[in-house]
Amino acid sequence: MIATRTAVAASGPSADEVRPGHRPSERTAFTVMAWIYLSLAVVFEIVFALGASASEGFTKPKASVITLIGVVGGIVFISFALKTLDVGVGYPIWTGAGAVGTVVFGALLFKEKITLPKVVCFLAIIGGVVGLKTLSGA
Repeated sequence: MIATRTAVAASGPSADEVRPGHRPSERTAFTVMAWIYLSLAVVFEIVFALGASASEGFTKPKASVITLIGVVGGIVFISFALKTLDVGVGYPIWTGAGAVGTVVFGALLFKEKITLPKVVCFLAIIGGVVGLKTLSGA
């Protein structure tokens, strides 16, 4: 029984657990966890993208392993987040925030240039992410 509870808790809330009829504090806790899962998914998305670049077509073993960890971690955590968040909110935030983070860290780690047009586009992405978060009501 303890192992079952641990497995259920580790997998995040189910859609049934966040439906109306539950106490507001329960819904709030599930929503907070969903945003934490989404944040972790973004981190793994950035790790995946940077690792893919560093792996040079999977010819570098360490970078290739990092890439695979990023892919798996990103998919796992976005899946947990989407148990609570609408896919139309969670997925665009995941990809948008991941894209901005990848560009920023790409500049820091790989000395890629950040130009004014890129900055304008980042701001548009960030604005979209903030808008989706705000309008989601979560």
